[in-house]
Amino acid sequence: MAQTDTYANKRGSQVSGSLLILACGIFLGSLFYSKQSSSQETPKPAVSLEDVNRAYLEASKDARAAVTMIDVRQTRIIFGQKDEWKLSLSGTVWDEDGHIVTVARGLKAGSQIFVKPVDTLGGTLKEVEATWIGSDEETGLALLKAKLKGRVKVLSHRQKNSLPALQPGSLIVTAGNPCGFQSLVRVGNIAGLNRTMRLGESTLKNAMLITAPVNPGDPGGVVVDSKGQMIGIMLSSVRNRGSRGNRMLDSFGSTPAQSVSFAIPVETVNEAVTRILAQKKEKKVWLGVEVRDLSIFSARDKKRLGLENQEGIIVFAIAVGSPAEKAGLSSGDLIKTWNGKAINKVAELAQAVRGSKPGNVKVTIIRRGKSQELSVEMK
Repeated sequence: MAQTDTYANKRGSQVSGSLLILACGIFLGSLFYSKQSSSQETPKPAVSLEDVNRAYLEASKDARAAVTMIDVRQTRIIFGQKDEWKLSLSGTVWDEDGHIVTVARGLKAGSQIFVKPVDTLGGTLKEVEATWIGSDEETGLALLKAKLKGRVKVLSHRQKNSLPALQPGSLIVTAGNPCGFQSLVRVGNIAGLNRTMRLGESTLKNAMLITAPVNPGDPGGVVVDSKGQMIGIMLSSVRNRGSRGNRMLDSFGSTPAQSVSFAIPVETVNEAVTRILAQKKEKKVWLGVEVRDLSIFSARDKKRLGLENQEGIIVFAIAVGSPAEKAGLSSGDLIKTWNGKAINKVAELAQAVRGSKPGNVKVTIIRRGKSQELSVEMK
């Protein structure tokens, strides 16, 4: 009997030890699993806010150094009075040859154009006179050239198939000269791609929507990605017109949308620059007038000018030293024909001038109710 009790006690002791070891194993295993799960649930961020801020600062620095302020000046005559016309735009340095991309709207042939490179410390370097190279009707862009070597930064152009691909939500930085403030940077993102918008008489089929604002003075400024690569040129704010809310590109609208703007993708800018440079060898002529559709004048003004029951376009201003001034055109003249072809709209005169070559052109006008024919020497 004593041996049986001893065997039972020994057997019970072994079972208790095994249970204790098993319990300890389960406890330690649970601690290890808990530690592993905790580390998986709260991973350390791959990119910190400091990293994002550093990327923005580098992109902003590059963008500012690539943007110039463009001042356009022209002396014109409006109904016998001299007027000094001025316009301020932004321009983006395109290549090492000193070509500058900007918007054509507002730039006038025969104007003096000055470029101010940006001092990245906040000042302004000495202005340089720029040469007009040409403009592109499809995009509304213009190309200038100035001696800027060593004074500005030429950004690399983002390639079309670069990864990661640009898409709505991609971060951007813009740089321009809004409302006379030189070299301001803003951040935002791409809001939409491949948008079709009307641009004057033409249609832009692949506009880029961005959330960074485009104010007067900004058009022609640069849009860069988070790596500081050029991805586009700022064009315009969005403006609603009409009861149906028709959207138009309008750089000078008084009621633009808030934080929704348009830019032209760098691939499209490159195509425009290529077209302009290809046309460079062609001799371009200019007339030097500002005209208005007769329909905007009141019946009283038409009577005062002797233009009742007339059709055509009226001369508003004449550039000093232009072929128009030398030919004797003046404010208030109604242009009726160009080399025998009827002119009834501003766009028709613009097309006629673009299609002209150096030489004399016969222009029929009405002045104080009487018809006259002038000979304009196009240069």
